[in-house]
Amino acid sequence: MTLHEKGDFPVWRFFALGAVAGAVGFGFVAGTLVFAAPLFAFSPGRIAQLVSLHGHVQLYGFVIALTIGVAYWFLPRLWGRPQRGVPWLVGTFLFSGILLRVVGSIIDQPRLALVGGGLEFVAFVQAGWDLARSVVQAPVAGKTRDPALVVGVIVAAVALPLGLAADLCAMVGICTSGRVVSVLVGFYGAAVPIALAMTGRLFPLYFRTRVPHRRYLAWALMVTTTGLWWRVGALVAEWSDGVRFGCALQGAGLVGAIMALRLLEPRQVRPAAKRSLWQDPYAWLATLAYTALGADALLLLGATFGDALPAPALEWHLVGVGYLMVLITAVGPLLLAGFAGERTGATWTGWVNLGLVVMTASLRIGAALAQGEAARWAGAAAGLVGATTVLLFAWHARILSLRGTRSTL
Repeated sequence: MTLHEKGDFPVWRFFALGAVAGAVGFGFVAGTLVFAAPLFAFSPGRIAQLVSLHGHVQLYGFVIALTIGVAYWFLPRLWGRPQRGVPWLVGTFLFSGILLRVVGSIIDQPRLALVGGGLEFVAFVQAGWDLARSVVQAPVAGKTRDPALVVGVIVAAVALPLGLAADLCAMVGICTSGRVVSVLVGFYGAAVPIALAMTGRLFPLYFRTRVPHRRYLAWALMVTTTGLWWRVGALVAEWSDGVRFGCALQGAGLVGAIMALRLLEPRQVRPAAKRSLWQDPYAWLATLAYTALGADALLLLGATFGDALPAPALEWHLVGVGYLMVLITAVGPLLLAGFAGERTGATWTGWVNLGLVVMTASLRIGAALAQGEAARWAGAAAGLVGATTVLLFAWHARILSLRGTRSTL
């Protein structure tokens, strides 16, 4: 079975287009407006609403939606099985829900926003069920089960509906910490575990890293997931020492995952390799992504020994922009172009995207660290540069290609 199938509009492209449209059409715009709020005389309530919508759309409507689309396309082929589930229905519910939620919030129609949240919840329940079934079934002869990928997908399948449930509780006023819980669960319960597991499959192929210790990686994922849920429980119970302990477990699990991926070991030597990794912009992006994740792990571990917990703006943008967005731009053009039956080399577009991604991450993380006018200008610029980056990525990864998918890779 080939990696892709015939069809002018495969399911991965549907999810990818919806994810890019959400990020560029609203996610980055909302982030920019938050920092430019004084120019528009927004009320504090409207600013808080924009902050919430920005985070939700970027996390669930961009990163996780794109991840689900890739998983629907990639996982069955990795196991040698036909695609299962209803991905088109999941995508329709997901993107319709996000649209209703955004529109309902902007026009002050909470019931409409709540309906949108409900549609998202249904979409993630079904997506979790579909993807979990695709990895728990036995692979066909000649294929091997990947324990890290099984753990990552099952953890995400559980986390996705729970993250949306926490968000819905916050929308109806049941849980004041629901939005924070939703972000933490979306990041560390869904996006990061799948990203780590997929790294173990793709980095040896694209960047010549050593084949990872897959069982150690699976255990590391379970440790960091245990830390997440301990942290969430302590957060809801307002137990600060418990939150610190959960952060420590998360940080230890992330460090263990990086070690299990063998990213710090010398790269494999392949005589057939035509290009040095030093000349590959995607290899630089991959290195930067895991530098950001390592920094986040140290930030979490530091909470154990300090009095202050990690600043949410810094932590979330280290993970969301520094790790996940940079990782998407590192792997996406190679992986998605392959889905489209094409090949993407280290062209000038890759180097431009490298510069734009570094600028976006630097500006947004800098805005989280800075104060006053410097933070405002850096944050607003990060939104504009980030939208440009995603558009260039979408074009380079063949998401916006008008050509049909080829029949051979």
